[in-house]
Amino acid sequence: MISSICHGQPIVQAPPDAQESDASANAIAEWNRLRTLPSGEIDDPLGFLVNEAGAFRRLTLMIQDLQATQVNAPLDPKLQVALLRSLYLAASIDGKEPEYLLRWAGEVCDSSDVPAVRAEAAYRILIDDLMQVSANSPWNCPLSELEFDLLDEYLDCFGNTPRAVSAVKRIAEDASMRRDDRDLRACRELVQRTSPQHPIGPSFVGQARGAESVGKPFAPTLRTQAGGELNWSGLSGRPTIVLLVDVEQTPSFELLTELLGESGSGETQRYQLVVVQINVSAERRKVTVVEGASSARTDHILSRVNSNRLIRLTRGWREPLLTEFDIRTLPTAFVLDSAGLLRQMVRHSDWSMADTIRGAVDRDSIEPALTPETNP
Repeated sequence: MISSICHGQPIVQAPPDAQESDASANAIAEWNRLRTLPSGEIDDPLGFLVNEAGAFRRLTLMIQDLQATQVNAPLDPKLQVALLRSLYLAASIDGKEPEYLLRWAGEVCDSSDVPAVRAEAAYRILIDDLMQVSANSPWNCPLSELEFDLLDEYLDCFGNTPRAVSAVKRIAEDASMRRDDRDLRACRELVQRTSPQHPIGPSFVGQARGAESVGKPFAPTLRTQAGGELNWSGLSGRPTIVLLVDVEQTPSFELLTELLGESGSGETQRYQLVVVQINVSAERRKVTVVEGASSARTDHILSRVNSNRLIRLTRGWREPLLTEFDIRTLPTAFVLDSAGLLRQMVRHSDWSMADTIRGAVDRDSIEPALTPETNP
């Protein structure tokens, strides 16, 4: 006999009738569908995850209905696993604390006759441990020793499965804060091997590329407003800020205004400024009327930029420059030294971004990553 996951009561195995068999087959088919990522590109990862979570909630109800009617036979092992996972997601959607799930997970972790069910229960218990430890640490602080130990335990169990993504994401965020490109490379390689289509994967793949690019020449092919390609060699001799903006958005407009006012000119020029205007607001403009004052403000600020150093990109978030480095917020800045080597990539986080850029401009040298890659 196998204990019921939901009620902890022994149940007697008996062959299900045809109707119950059909319902089980339908639930398993839905479970298998939800476990398969789309073959094409996922344009809206957040929307995809929300829709997927809703589908898991509906599957939970489907399995619970089966459990209520199928009293003379145990649930199919696949559905036992599916129920544990789906209940957890349903609790998350409803904003509930999943104590009841952890209770069931504890009951079946050592008692279930099905290895997959025991593994699923152990996974949920470990996830809860991680969440409780992480809840005591601000999101923007480095990982604690206990968090590292739990993540290491997690990867020991699930490092060769798609489930590694959640742990790798947290390690990658920590490595990005520490500018540890070796850890970022390891995270990238792991997710590419286990979950090449996962919508979260490109996030720290792009972060890894950003960290690896520090200290190397930065000269993507860009066509200027004046015509022709941007002349990167003509920018040597002084630090350069390559600023990615959408000046219809206030943070971009304010930062560009501030940097233009500080750049100087001639021999007193503090840095050179390359502005890449990216129309991420294009979709919004299709359904809302841009007021004349706002449009005039945009045209005025861009008219102050040297046309040989002004680039306009029109593909929004699909621009290769943004996707390569996983740039999801604007403004973003690449700060180059006088030789054209990337000193720092500054992603938008708060209103102190200008101070971070100034600090990168004023540094005498490029700061190496904390754990640079060495040749064997």
